[in-house]
Amino acid sequence: MNATAEILKGNNPMKVEQIFGPDIKPYEVLEFESMLRYEDFQMFSEYGFQKNGRVIITRAPARLDVMGGIAAHCGANVLGLTLERSAVVGCQARQDRRLSALSFDTAIHGYQSAFQISIDDFYTDGNLKSYGACPIAFRAKPTSPMDRICPRRVFRTPERGADRLSAARRGGCC
Repeated sequence: MNATAEILKGNNPMKVEQIFGPDIKPYEVLEFESMLRYEDFQMFSEYGFQKNGRVIITRAPARLDVMGGIAAHCGANVLGLTLERSAVVGCQARQDRRLSALSFDTAIHGYQSAFQISIDDFYTDGNLKSYGACPIAFRAKPTSPMDRICPRRVFRTPERGADRLSAARRGGCC
């Protein structure tokens, strides 16, 4: 069976359904969806998504306030400006009580690209840990093997000033 033909026919298990947003999707969202459809190996690694599951994708543009600070939607200073950069996040429920995170552009800056922690690590004796105690659990985790497999998945688009995920169909990993 030709996998590409199946994907083009729409039989790939990772179908996309838009429930909210503009009629014309931002390129970052389209690229993320493409990686799901073409079953990019990073997207479905042990730190990634489970096939045949529902993935919720959301995008948030970066904002800068007039004082030069990164602006949040609440608590920001005046005169916020949307930048030509954004964060695209995919979420999926898991059955193994694990929280997994995978970022495609952190490895090129020397940071770990994948992370996994047990939901139970957020509790002590059945009680939720304090906000201050949680970062310690994150720092205690070892570096992901994904950093050794594929350290570069991002290429620059200078005309937009943004990072873009490289699609699996470009061929090759790095």
